[in-house]
Amino acid sequence: MKKKKITIGSGGCGNVQPTGTTTALRAVDDVTIYRNFEVPLRVELIIDGGVACCDE
Repeated sequence: MKKKKITIGSGGCGNVQPTGTTTALRAVDDVTIYRNFEVPLRVELIIDGGVACCDE
């Protein structure tokens, strides 16, 4: 299922994708990744949509 827009990172919660997992982010418009988001080694992150990386 695609969402219109996805924003991840910052926000004060756990922003580290767990080791050994696969996450797929699918958005019609864009996927925005803010700082403090980590994808460790041996983790698969799939992003489908426009991608914007911000350093705030």
